[in-house]
Amino acid sequence: MSNPHSEDKYTSRSANSDEDVNGLVVRSVRDSLQKLVFSDKEICEDIFATVPKLQAAVRHNAKGDRWKHSTGKGGVYLAELKPYYSSVKSDNDNDILHAMAAKTELRCHLNEALSVLLHQDSDGYDSTMKSLCGKQFKKGEVLFHQRIAIDSGRQHEEKTGVISVTSSTMRPDVSLKTRLRSRHSRTHQLVFSTYTHQYSDKKRAVHLMKTVPKEVYDQILPVADSSPLRREIDHIGVGFDLQFISSSGGSNRQCTQIFTHAYASDKSTRSFTKDLTDNPEAQPEDLARRRVTLMNPEARHIMRILTESLSQFERVIRRRRFGFQSFIYFPKEYADPLMEKRCLICNKTFHFFRRDFYCQLCGHMVCGDCSELYEVEARIGEIRKNRCCRLCVVRVDACKFDDEDLLAALGPIIVDTPSDAWLPIDEETQGWEDNDLMGQLCSDDPEARSQALEQLGKLVAKPSSSSSTGSLRTRAAERSQTGASVSSSSDSTSPLISVRNAATSHGQLDVLLPLPGVMGLTRLGLDDANASVQDLIEAVRHADASLKAVEIATTDGTKLARTVRLGELTSMPFCLRLNHVNVLVESDVAAMDDRRAREESVAFATVKAEIERDPRLILPLHEFYRMCHNAGAEEKVATKWLRELQRRNLVVHFDRSRNPQLENAVILRPYSLESVLTLQNALDSELYNIKHDRKVKERQLAELNSKLKKLQQVENEVHLAARRLPNAQKWVGLTSLTGFYGALMYCVWDVYSWDVMEPITYFIGFTAVLGNSFYSTITKKDPTYSNMWQKRYADRVEILSKQRKLDPTELKKLKACITDLENDITLLSQWEKVDVANPNLH
Repeated sequence: MSNPHSEDKYTSRSANSDEDVNGLVVRSVRDSLQKLVFSDKEICEDIFATVPKLQAAVRHNAKGDRWKHSTGKGGVYLAELKPYYSSVKSDNDNDILHAMAAKTELRCHLNEALSVLLHQDSDGYDSTMKSLCGKQFKKGEVLFHQRIAIDSGRQHEEKTGVISVTSSTMRPDVSLKTRLRSRHSRTHQLVFSTYTHQYSDKKRAVHLMKTVPKEVYDQILPVADSSPLRREIDHIGVGFDLQFISSSGGSNRQCTQIFTHAYASDKSTRSFTKDLTDNPEAQPEDLARRRVTLMNPEARHIMRILTESLSQFERVIRRRRFGFQSFIYFPKEYADPLMEKRCLICNKTFHFFRRDFYCQLCGHMVCGDCSELYEVEARIGEIRKNRCCRLCVVRVDACKFDDEDLLAALGPIIVDTPSDAWLPIDEETQGWEDNDLMGQLCSDDPEARSQALEQLGKLVAKPSSSSSTGSLRTRAAERSQTGASVSSSSDSTSPLISVRNAATSHGQLDVLLPLPGVMGLTRLGLDDANASVQDLIEAVRHADASLKAVEIATTDGTKLARTVRLGELTSMPFCLRLNHVNVLVESDVAAMDDRRAREESVAFATVKAEIERDPRLILPLHEFYRMCHNAGAEEKVATKWLRELQRRNLVVHFDRSRNPQLENAVILRPYSLESVLTLQNALDSELYNIKHDRKVKERQLAELNSKLKKLQQVENEVHLAARRLPNAQKWVGLTSLTGFYGALMYCVWDVYSWDVMEPITYFIGFTAVLGNSFYSTITKKDPTYSNMWQKRYADRVEILSKQRKLDPTELKKLKACITDLENDITLLSQWEKVDVANPNLH
């Protein structure tokens, strides 16, 4: 970038905290000389001067005749200062040339809204501003970022915030391109200094933006790139006031009110008027003339972009909420392929015009009307689209997104450790720390218990043979290792502590957890199988309010979605992360099931071997159950074993036979010749029962057919008689209409002129309209909207059916009974034709 006042070229960068100066530094490309152009103290003084402007705007809430109100996208209320309206009232700032305001309410936590405004790197700032401003924003870059501590004036209270310097390149308005055929129609590059602060009660925050002074502009950017600040405009300021209204429940029940105020001024922050009433020379006419003359459309366009960006906050927050979830990329198969496939939500059947989709959060099949593609931003700047159903969207919004990790820029990321904090650790010191570990676990200090839990996890995970001597360790190094090395601690697949789930049934949780904020072990129990991971996290946070981070992941480190049910969670081992300690939760129920399955497999093999050694052809059923009981199986398990033996073609049992000999016997080796002959002799009585049942059902079918024939004859007579009256009424009506219109045509063309017949036809038409309206009012109770002939025909059918005592429902039931009997007779006939002498049929 070239400096207009010098021949050297400079590149901007941010100063590090270990250098002598802090602030925005430019470096000469020619001789690599550094120059501090905007120190952190100057940044604070320059941007803090705009705080009264935001406070006054919030206090007056953009009300009054001098504001032009409108409604933007997403229900955002917009207000713009009228250019020709001016007064010297206390709510009118003479330092401002033009102002805009916007306000809205978002269903989110304060931290979610602040995460949209706060950025540490250029990639996050560029992608977020493009999402908020759309195509008008071209490029963004973070030049300087630093945390500051400012004295708030109160005793024992320190005000902490973040200052930064950002570069923004914006495209001009389309209307400006057509009106301004000059060099000012190029892209606008602005440099903003920002300040972000969250109050100690965590219920209010402010975010201030202001263009850097012009002397700083001249050292960073060419004059041609600062077109919005040409003429007499000194700077553009934008302020965001965020107020949080807390309530119980998820983030969709939280409320964050955001008020945005943007202004342009021709005065520097050092020349602001402290008291408006002390300026007797300010006249309304002069003030209005000055505002219209000095204000330019480019600055107004920049202010409009920044204020209207408030309408896109909810979109950015929603996609970042989805970024915390775990998605499914391979759909689950249907539980039963033969079942009719329906949508889980609306229960409508899938067909050619209603395609089936699967929700990538819950995995269920839904239709296109009950699901939608939503934007997902797992990492800032990386946006994709995933399909989610409406139920999962409600579940995601019901989660709480109030983690402090959302605002990493407001807290320390890496803490510098002084050299005197490093202490040599030898074998004696290590042994003393191991002996004192139990005392730290029972300490009243939550921080000491947290450190003891971390040390205990490391001792459990570390092999006994690996003992380091003569090494240098420090607690500060351990904190930096667990806080900064995310890949080695947070994503580790080997948990540090293992606990057992003592619940006696699936879907329940009963564990003893070592919580850092509670002395000893804490029992945590959940009995509701329909509870979710979110409920488990809330229960852990309720048990220990000092926890800063609680997460649930699989054993391989994959983070689980908060909508996962407890029944699915307890069916597998999972990892519970408490701050920097990983706790592996294993289920005793699963171990018992595995042991029970192994014992059952051994017992089944014993029973199978005894049956194969038995020389008999028929085994009594009670003897088979006694054999299974001796092997340790109950009656239910023995029945399951009997079905398994039949599947393996080792035995045959007719459990539904009416023959007591077959029902109470188990035929061994069913494919042998002796077993086939025995079965053929026993089936003679079965064939007799089948023939008898078939003959009985044939007699019942003949009686029902005779009754159906009589009812159908009566039904045909009713329908034939019902057509007579509607047909007669139809022909009478058509004849009347033909004669009426024939008489009208005769009167118009042969007897009278159209001037005489026009009012007559008017009254006739009006009478017809009234008649139709009366008819519609009388018959509006009928929802079919069929023609008149169909209505009359249906009425006649109903009247004649009542007269002849014909019930249509009885006719339908009779036809259904006949169909069932025909199916039964067909099935019995097929059974009679079975050749039991053929062994291959068995």
